[in-house]
Amino acid sequence: ELISFAKAQGYDEIIPIEAVGASAIKMDDKYMELVKKVKDTILSDRDIKAACVWELSRLGRNEVILMEFKEFFIKNNIQFICKNPYMKLLEDDGRVNAGMELAFSLFSTMSKQEMQEKKERFKRAKKSMASKGQYIGGHTIKYGYKVEDGFFVENSKEADVVRSIFQLYSTGEYSTYTLARELRERGIGLSDRQVARILKSEAYTGKEVVNKYTIHYPPIISQELFDKALEVRDKNRIDMKRGKRLLLGAKLVRCPKCGAVCTSNSRHYVCCRSNKGGCENRFALRQSVADNLLWRVASIIHVEYLTNLTADKEEEYRKDMAVLDQKIDV
Repeated sequence: ELISFAKAQGYDEIIPIEAVGASAIKMDDKYMELVKKVKDTILSDRDIKAACVWELSRLGRNEVILMEFKEFFIKNNIQFICKNPYMKLLEDDGRVNAGMELAFSLFSTMSKQEMQEKKERFKRAKKSMASKGQYIGGHTIKYGYKVEDGFFVENSKEADVVRSIFQLYSTGEYSTYTLARELRERGIGLSDRQVARILKSEAYTGKEVVNKYTIHYPPIISQELFDKALEVRDKNRIDMKRGKRLLLGAKLVRCPKCGAVCTSNSRHYVCCRSNKGGCENRFALRQSVADNLLWRVASIIHVEYLTNLTADKEEEYRKDMAVLDQKIDV
């Protein structure tokens, strides 16, 4: 229709210039390339006499860009014709039509105001959509969720994994690395970085702020559980856990002379005060022998404990056994 309109104005040879996806609102790279192409085409071909657009907003949505175009057309004696609203910048003798120049300026200002209002409407619409739990685009869908009919909903399988991650980490027995390894043993292929990102995301409690928008999600975990995991993470940052030797007699074996706790020198339990001159006892109890004895005594006590389990403990062990079955299957 635009080509037919241009021909009706008396121009037979047409050079179409377009760019799919160019945004005059955002003035993205494609749009700026288009602006440059229009000007370069006119400057490189002196036979070009006019430029024609469907409506003024197709040429530009920015007041500065539009006024630059107007001055460019006037300077190079190029007739500018707009279909909607209809306007011709130059008279037939090449002089600037004062009324059309004023209309051009007014429409440029109106176009700018319209775009500002449109952007504000977009922001309000996005804010409203986000508050209702709708997907507003522009970011990756979080692990644990999916989009159905434009709304965030739980991905049940992934949501169960998210709950497990927060519950296990909150015990304080895992780092993100060891937790990722635990998950892999259960057949869940998440890296330690992915686990860390999940633990940092408050979205799983029901909402998250992204680019100034508060996005609402169906909550997968409670705020209390998230805060507990955060507390464990902060503690781990301060007190980094290093590899420790397992000493069954730590804080159990005591010096028979002074009663102080015995420490290990790698092979033996010795009185912690003997090296400081606080105890004359120079005994040394071999660690491997002491730990063996402690293990045997503890195992007997543990068997007695298992035979007198409460219903809650039975259920807890059934869950542990289910996890072990899962690992074995993997």
